[in-house]
Amino acid sequence: MKPSRLRMGQHMLNDTAHFLVNQVLPVSKKGTQNPSKLETNGRLLCTKPLKAKNLPSHFTLTTWNIQMGYQQSRLREDLPTVNGDLILLQEVPVFTSKSTPLFSAQKSYYAYTPDLFTTHPNTFYPFVHRGQITMSDVAPIQIQSIPLPHVSPAVPYNKKKIYPTPSTLYTQYKTKKGTLGVYNLHLDAFSRPAGRKLQFKKIAEHHHATQDKYCIIAGDFNTFLGRVELALLTHKAGLHRAKTGGTLKFLKLDHILYSSNLKIDAKVVHKRSSDHSPIVAKVKIL
Repeated sequence: MKPSRLRMGQHMLNDTAHFLVNQVLPVSKKGTQNPSKLETNGRLLCTKPLKAKNLPSHFTLTTWNIQMGYQQSRLREDLPTVNGDLILLQEVPVFTSKSTPLFSAQKSYYAYTPDLFTTHPNTFYPFVHRGQITMSDVAPIQIQSIPLPHVSPAVPYNKKKIYPTPSTLYTQYKTKKGTLGVYNLHLDAFSRPAGRKLQFKKIAEHHHATQDKYCIIAGDFNTFLGRVELALLTHKAGLHRAKTGGTLKFLKLDHILYSSNLKIDAKVVHKRSSDHSPIVAKVKIL
């Protein structure tokens, strides 16, 4: 259930205040003190893959931050209209310790990693954890949860028993010409750009270490400064950005980055079932 407009407004004001405080504090490198049981609990959930087949040379990719599934009924109506061969969702809730991630049945295969736990579910965080999910009809050949640095010096969660565990979900797929590495990310929303740069650096290092022939990095980058900040994050990464408009009203927070041996044509599809709109991209392997 979506919180009332009044409570949502109060929540947004609180988050805005913490965001502004973090803009004048140095980037944190210590991280937060999470309960030890949350550090490994549910770090990776996935469908047991069968023998992997090749991803087709032409496919569609969708990335979307679904705002913790507040508007489930509308999301269920909207998801099929932006369906892709690969679907990357952020802020996907898992409501109980025994349940699967929301919408995980949309495709034959899914992989999920949490980036936020709660010990006391409430109106705004009605789950045991939430995170990124990547879904496909072709089985991935490798899945990893990549831990990212804690970079918010003033984290607004702890008094509410909310504990961030920043991570990025990596899935690797076979193609006829080599492997494709897909990174589903959700960078820190409260940190200064320098903090998100530290997180993105970790992802770029992983990409260079895997030596995948093809690479796609997509999701919610939280680049409040738009392309200026994105250029700062991706400097020397050797990736291109799919040209799209704003995904949170005029703000360009969500992006698709890709290697030069791919061709991508992407667009924002405006929806009202989340605060973000999805990006749908047609991908061609060259």
